[in-house]
Amino acid sequence: MKSILTKPSSRIYGATRQAPGSKSISNRILLLSSLTPTKTQLKDLLNSEDTNIMINATYAFGARVQRSQPEWSIHKLTLLTSKHSELFLGNSGTSARSLSAMLSCYQGNYFLYGLQRIHERPLQDMLFSLRTIGTNIKHLFRPSCLPLFIRPLATVKDSIRVLLDGSTSSQYITALLMVLPMYKRKLGKGITLLIHSIVTSKPYVTMTLLLLERLGMIVHRYGWKLFSTCIIANRYTGPSFCIEMDISSASYYLILGLVNRSNLKLLSICLYNVQGDFFLVCILKRMGCSILVSRSDVSIYKQARKLLPLRIACHSIPDVSMVLLIVTLITACSISLSGIRSWRLKETDRLLAMTMELRKLGVVVECGIDFISAYSLPTSHLNKDSTININTYGDHRIAMCFAVISSQGVNVRIMNHQCINKTFPSFYYVFNSLAG
Repeated sequence: MKSILTKPSSRIYGATRQAPGSKSISNRILLLSSLTPTKTQLKDLLNSEDTNIMINATYAFGARVQRSQPEWSIHKLTLLTSKHSELFLGNSGTSARSLSAMLSCYQGNYFLYGLQRIHERPLQDMLFSLRTIGTNIKHLFRPSCLPLFIRPLATVKDSIRVLLDGSTSSQYITALLMVLPMYKRKLGKGITLLIHSIVTSKPYVTMTLLLLERLGMIVHRYGWKLFSTCIIANRYTGPSFCIEMDISSASYYLILGLVNRSNLKLLSICLYNVQGDFFLVCILKRMGCSILVSRSDVSIYKQARKLLPLRIACHSIPDVSMVLLIVTLITACSISLSGIRSWRLKETDRLLAMTMELRKLGVVVECGIDFISAYSLPTSHLNKDSTININTYGDHRIAMCFAVISSQGVNVRIMNHQCINKTFPSFYYVFNSLAG
């Protein structure tokens, strides 16, 4: 197993950096743009394993993606390139869910598969909803998991009301919201999506609705229980998009501003964005950071007073909340996070993984089905002459979280460090460039 020793430093120099483009926006736009009959220009599209998987998948929709710095373009060439395709999805949960839904409305035979972990991540709630429409999806091994065979549509009911449990993953809702307009156009029937539970990660659903609207389709939302499709254009349109910087990727630099005294400025992150993870800025303010937000950047530095303990419900920000646990190790500030049941269904069981790795560093951790609490002595108690091996479990966010510890002069060896290629391939280069 390959590893990397992060560059230890007790000081982070003030610097200006730019995080990569948002993975959530990039993958949504790639899929939706592949359905448009016109050329779409994409600026600051994320270039990573996850987006490359989605780019390869767009070929199944007859689209082609071309890159000419600094922009990408995606152009629809044919209605559908192949009626028979095998798509490798790696460990990309976003691709697995959105493509399973989208391909189900085409009259073809498709086989979706990936790495072992993606074969363990369930799709049961979403597949149940799709089957009520009349889709023909069969699993190969484990029920309601990849690998999946997707076959031509079966008989479709006249009146369609799709039920979905929204408490497991917002990606299920996103996948259905993106595909329901396609069903309406193909079938000529109105389709209603009914959510019968509390919706998790609501900002990601809001993001999907905003992007769909820009492409010529509006989904009427009635609270968080009912969604109905309404096509306002004869076909999808392909405007130009500038992809926002990824707040989740930027969070590791924001935390550096919290635990170090040097200023950090992050470009292309502003108050007016569609990512719910921007709420992290509000959390850091509560903990004692001084933050200045302008139209084009965020500047952050730690104030002199002691950081305050934190208790927060993370239903809307499950991914970005992970890095807050590193704060407890560096500052001895107690932190309690709840509403994180979805951590168990990510690239690994993040609740278990974070608990095990934090305990290696002397953090007192208590966790349950839906929460984790942590308290630690400052990093000054760690032996800085030794090296601490961190197992990433193949999870990119775990790798980046624990790399932050090296800013306190601790030698950290990240095992299977290449997993960061999923969303932030240049992370170690940019992170080490901040250390003096």
